[in-house]
Amino acid sequence: MKVICHNKTPEGYYNKITDAWLKNDERLRDLYPLSLQDIPKVQDRYIHFDTDARNLLADTLLSQYKGIETSSAVKTSIEKLRQSNTYTVTTGQQIHIFLGPLFFIYKITSVIRQARRLQELYPENKYIPVFWMATEDHDIAEINEVTVFGKKHIWQTAQGGVAGNLPTDGLETLSDEWLEMAEKENLPPDVMDVLLLFKKAYTRFSNLADATRFILNELFGHHGLVIIDANTIKFKPAIRNLAMKDILTDSVYNVLQDSVSKLKYLGFGHQVNPRRTHFFSIIDGKRLRIDKVDGGFEFSPVFGHVSEHEIQEIINKSPENISPNALLRPVYQQLILPNVAYVCGPAELHYWHQLYGLFEKEEIAAPVLLLRDSYLALEGRVQDFLTSNSLEESTLWEGYEEVAQILEKKILGDNQISEEIVLLKNQSEKILQMFFSVKYKNIKELRDKYHQWLDELQKAHKFVLKDVKTQPVFEPVFNKLNKISQTHFNKKSPQERTISWVEFLLKYKINPIDILLENHNNHHIFGSIYV
Repeated sequence: MKVICHNKTPEGYYNKITDAWLKNDERLRDLYPLSLQDIPKVQDRYIHFDTDARNLLADTLLSQYKGIETSSAVKTSIEKLRQSNTYTVTTGQQIHIFLGPLFFIYKITSVIRQARRLQELYPENKYIPVFWMATEDHDIAEINEVTVFGKKHIWQTAQGGVAGNLPTDGLETLSDEWLEMAEKENLPPDVMDVLLLFKKAYTRFSNLADATRFILNELFGHHGLVIIDANTIKFKPAIRNLAMKDILTDSVYNVLQDSVSKLKYLGFGHQVNPRRTHFFSIIDGKRLRIDKVDGGFEFSPVFGHVSEHEIQEIINKSPENISPNALLRPVYQQLILPNVAYVCGPAELHYWHQLYGLFEKEEIAAPVLLLRDSYLALEGRVQDFLTSNSLEESTLWEGYEEVAQILEKKILGDNQISEEIVLLKNQSEKILQMFFSVKYKNIKELRDKYHQWLDELQKAHKFVLKDVKTQPVFEPVFNKLNKISQTHFNKKSPQERTISWVEFLLKYKINPIDILLENHNNHHIFGSIYV
């Protein structure tokens, strides 16, 4: 197995704002004026992140790790958070069953790499990679299924509410399916260990948050990754003030609307619609949206009217029962972590650009944004095909039509048909001139035959130019290219979003985590994993 990194960003793979961000579009600087060189500036914003806040963070994390064996690297990472020159580099994601699609893994390897990158750039400080489990999310339909070799496996869970509290009942049975497949495939030990890890986690731990922490700790703990669950009474008081402003006034809404207007004006649109309120209330395990109505509030969709006084009581006395939505989750993150950088997916990058004005208004440190890595897993025979046809590895990112055009140009360029026709025409004209100079009596007929022949050559050349893909000698090459593109990559359904981590392990029979983390490329990576 090897990883090849590509320098070129594929056109059209990302959304419009991410393409602009990768090109350092100056228009985005007004919306989010931070880049990598601003890390020291962000760190200065945490000068008031005091000893008590750091000890609360470290102590709460240690309590969340109780019951699972932690590596010395994790323990060291957590203890470093007590020190004033330690900062976090964070990424987050919904807690998909079986770790969901491939990008889940790529996010975590990216955040570990970026923490190392900052450590090299600013060696006087310490940088801890953190994975934020989105345990408060309640959109279970987005995390309760996994597709393996075209078959969709849906986890039937009777309980609603926040994802982290969901009981793991039934997941151990799904684990058995992967193990049965694995036994037939003669997988190497390190791959089999991952599949056994799922079974162990979902059997041993009673809820999805604890099981996911266990899995991620086993896979990434020795790299110092710290896993945080912010849905705890210890952290929630930090968000009281913001919740009060958001729920009781329009101040948060107005700031967010201003950012949305700027994004629309620049032609980028917006990722998340601001609401009049951006918080939920957790009641009896259910996460209910707080909506403003005449004379008070409602907890939608199943709870009745409550007064402004009752809302204030909940926020003040039971902050553990309030929960920010996806748009304000990053603000909560910045309140409880000394976080200087966030590793985004492309959709996240979009809605983070709606937030900078709110960070500034509330005097909260905003992190530098970094884009997660993206990879395309390919068999070695695919690389052989690309090499034999003089195609760069990165071309597959462009999609079939674009690559087919590149291949056509290479084929036509190699054949040099047009150049040869020009040479033939010039030489033929010289020969005809010689016949004319010696008074050849049939020169007119000879010229007519020559022009007919030249017309036929040019017609044949136009036919080849029109669609080289249909030529018998080249058609198999284009058919194979199309099959590779359809199997491995298309822009509407990229491999990293459609292939599950389980399928990757079973299909390619490798665990790529270590080799991805060994990559010392200090920038955002587009890469191919050849297996």
